[in-house]
Amino acid sequence: MQFIITSEYSKMRLDLFLKEHFPELSRTHLQKLVKDGQVTVNEEKVTPHYFLKEGDEVEAVIEPVQDLRVVENPEVTIIKCDEEAPTPPNLPSGRGGKIVSPPLGGGVRRGQVCIIHEEPDFIVVNKPAGLVVHQGEGHKEPDTLANGLLARYPEIGKVGDDPVRPGIMHRLDADVSGVMVIARTQDMFDHLKKQFKTHEVEKEYVAVVEGKVSPPSGTIEFAIARKGARMVARPKHEEGKKAVTEYEMLSSDGKSSVLRIKIHTGRTHQIRVHLKAKGWPIVGDRLYNVKFKMKNVKLVEPGRLMLHASKLRFKDLKGVGREFEAKIPIEFNF
Repeated sequence: MQFIITSEYSKMRLDLFLKEHFPELSRTHLQKLVKDGQVTVNEEKVTPHYFLKEGDEVEAVIEPVQDLRVVENPEVTIIKCDEEAPTPPNLPSGRGGKIVSPPLGGGVRRGQVCIIHEEPDFIVVNKPAGLVVHQGEGHKEPDTLANGLLARYPEIGKVGDDPVRPGIMHRLDADVSGVMVIARTQDMFDHLKKQFKTHEVEKEYVAVVEGKVSPPSGTIEFAIARKGARMVARPKHEEGKKAVTEYEMLSSDGKSSVLRIKIHTGRTHQIRVHLKAKGWPIVGDRLYNVKFKMKNVKLVEPGRLMLHASKLRFKDLKGVGREFEAKIPIEFNF
């Protein structure tokens, strides 16, 4: 689609112009299209904040965004954490296997989303391992956390920056379980998004790693950079984004260890990359620990990534600090 800029739009920012002409798309999505070169001005790549001039030729190659389908799906059962959940069908792991496990704490079983807490402004959930948070290029099926929540809380469909991420401003990898917060109002979404951006939100995890960790506590500060489809840790003097991870060993049987982890930055795969760089890869990590022999560790469920988001702390709209905890799955106790 091509536009010739008239005096009416002269001096308007490009991303705002696009938002006016494509109101069904979020500004975040439109900015990404500009950065990816799918929107050009005078056949040249520009920034989303480019100020238009009369006579500019704007060309936009924008494909229709797949609608997020809201469906009732037995693999995305939504229950309260104090409810006894019915046993669902086995949930595919996303890589050809089946996840079969005993209940999590609170009677929740694999494939079931547990509501830890809900208020008019937000919901806090315990996401099971094996469940994708939202649809995207790599996962277009409607069997996601977002779809399940939309079925129960339809108001979140109008909240957020992108229709495929209703109310969602952070996420967990598909194979990671644990606590997440979802906004029910735009005010809360913006409030939480700012806290995540400025690293005010405190996140705590539990992981099972290969080997005995030494020293038993410390801080990892390797920078992180992308290398192909994976992230890699870099020494401080090399290029990469700052990343800080604290850890403390809770227990060990000599062959594997349980760690409590707190991150001060939110880089892609940060915990997985940092622990791999220290020689303590996470058990079940099929991306960063492919050579690990699962038979060396006695686990209740060896088919999952042994990383769980256990605690989340943030401020509500009144500025009051709130803390929520997702019970640690029983397969982490050994």
